[in-house]
Amino acid sequence: MQRDRVRSLTLPQSANGPAPAATIDDDPAVGRTLAGAWFLAVAAVVVQSAAHLIDLVAFDLSVNLINVDSDTSVFSWASVVTVGAAAVIVLLMAASLAANRGRLLLLSGLLAFFSLDDAVEIHERISSQASRFLDFPHSSRLFWPLVFLPLLATAFALLWSLARRSHPSAGRTIRLGLLLLVGAVMLEAASPLLFTAWNHGDLPYELEVVVEEGLELGGWILIAGGLATTLVTRPASAR
Repeated sequence: MQRDRVRSLTLPQSANGPAPAATIDDDPAVGRTLAGAWFLAVAAVVVQSAAHLIDLVAFDLSVNLINVDSDTSVFSWASVVTVGAAAVIVLLMAASLAANRGRLLLLSGLLAFFSLDDAVEIHERISSQASRFLDFPHSSRLFWPLVFLPLLATAFALLWSLARRSHPSAGRTIRLGLLLLVGAVMLEAASPLLFTAWNHGDLPYELEVVVEEGLELGGWILIAGGLATTLVTRPASAR
C-alpha cells in the first residue's frame, strides 16, 4: 500500500517521454485547508472593517469591543489566537520532522512571542519610551517597528524559507500573508504623517486603520492556513 502511494506521486512515462501526473496538489486536504483559510481571512477582514466603521459612524468609536484600534477589541484577541495557532502548528512541525528542527523551534518561539505581545501590549510599552529617542509627534508608531526589526526580519526570513520548502499552494499562501504583514507594518510606521492633516475620528484616518488592521489579521490567517497545509502534506511528501 505504501508502494502504491509513492507510485501515485511519481511521473508516469509515455511513448513521448514524461507526462504530467497527479501530485499531492490533488490531495483534497490541501484544497480544503487553503480554501478554509482564504474564506476565514476574507470574512474576518470584512466583518472587522464593517464593525469598526459602524462604531465610527453610529457610536463615535465608543464601543471598544468592535474598535479595531483598541487592544481590548474582539479583533485584537482574534489576532492573538491566530498567531498563537501558527506558533503551535510550527511546533508540531518541529516535533514531527527531524530536518531543520532548530529553525522550526526558533520560528515557533518568535510567533509565540508575537502572540504574547498582542495579548499584553509589549510593543505599546516599548513605544511609550519613544520620546526619549525620537523627537517628533506620534513617534511611537515608528519606534516599535525599529526596535522589533531584528525579530520581525528573522521571523520573515524563516517563514519565507519554510514557504519555499512547502507544498506549492501553501507556500504561495504563506508568502502572500507575509507581504500583507509587511504592508501593515509600513502603514503603521507611516501613520504619523496622517496626523499632520487628520486626527482620530476623521474618516481618512479611520480608513487607514481599517486597511492596516485588515492587512495584519488577513495576513496572519493566511500564514496560519498555509502552515496548517504544510503540516498536513509534509509528512506524506517525506514518506
